[in-house]
Amino acid sequence: MAELTASRTQALKDEALKHLRVVLRNLCEIRRRTGVAEIVNLRNFLHEVGFKEGPEVADPQLTQTIDLEASARQKILEAEGGSVSAEEAARKLGISKIALIKRYKNGELLAWRTQHQKAFRFPAWQFRDRQVLAGLAEVLEELDHGNLLDDLDCMLFFLSNMDLLGGKRPLDFLRNGELQQVIQTAQAYVE
Repeated sequence: MAELTASRTQALKDEALKHLRVVLRNLCEIRRRTGVAEIVNLRNFLHEVGFKEGPEVADPQLTQTIDLEASARQKILEAEGGSVSAEEAARKLGISKIALIKRYKNGELLAWRTQHQKAFRFPAWQFRDRQVLAGLAEVLEELDHGNLLDDLDCMLFFLSNMDLLGGKRPLDFLRNGELQQVIQTAQAYVE
């Protein structure tokens, strides 16, 4: 009987995971198409669609997971010097704000929209010596395959220690001019 229960439990977990993947892909697609950052975490999404969690269904583990996700998101946004406004980024590159936004929409830069002002913010670490970090656009092109990753996911890729890179971050490899290793890691990351 315990084996049957374990088997059924695993089947339910597999089914839930399948549905969760669909939900996450849809959320990523919404963010990619609209640039709306409000639906970037699960709590905001649940609120947006009108889900009301009553005391009888409150799950402390779910609440803790949601809070951890929001905290991790904030750390990503603040990492490596935080972010700059579109105006500041355009000045850094010596181009117009319109040209900057166009480069972002063409997949050559990373940015996200702020919740309240709907303004673009650009991670400061992607700019170096009045230029975009060499190789960034090529890696972003690799990460774009399948459209499963949004800008926050891409930022996480660059800022995470990767086994394929000997425990180092893709950002560090790019800064050292080691583009091919980062491209290979990006290809494996999206598979």
